[in-house]
Amino acid sequence: MREDAVRRGLSISEYGVTNVETGDVFKSDEEDAVYEFLGYQPIPPELREHAGELEAARRGELPKLVELRDVRGDLHTHSHWSADGKSTL
Repeated sequence: MREDAVRRGLSISEYGVTNVETGDVFKSDEEDAVYEFLGYQPIPPELREHAGELEAARRGELPKLVELRDVRGDLHTHSHWSADGKSTL
């Protein structure tokens, strides 16, 4: 994200996002606001793995995360599984 900001004449630091040419600084206590200021969809921590999420966020195409309300059940099972692979599940 910093590399993209530099190409756009911006500098990102703990103090905010600075327009290098004008010296104007965008500050926010909310990281979502910083993402949006830079033109990105806010990226949830669960997706921050350097696996294309910045590009997807720029296009507004981040996947929807599974939330608790999405869970419809739970599977509980017992088996005679053994580490040698001879027993089935």
